[in-house]
Amino acid sequence: MNILGFFQRLGRALQLPIAVLPVAALLLRFGQPDLLNVAFIAQAGGAIFDNLALIFAIGVASSWSKDSAGAAALAGAV
Repeated sequence: MNILGFFQRLGRALQLPIAVLPVAALLLRFGQPDLLNVAFIAQAGGAIFDNLALIFAIGVASSWSKDSAGAAALAGAV
């Protein structure tokens, strides 16, 4: 594998975890007291940000596996 192929694979591995960030930010913002003041929406966004390292580990492990199996994602979570 050449260097370009490596970085393309790395970019694909990071796409899913990075795609989750705007959704988490919107949830966190909509739950703030000056907007909708719904606590469980803010807690959902906060939970995504609190577990961001776990989301990245699962996303990278599942995309680097040969068949994108769930076992690799579970191993990445551990």
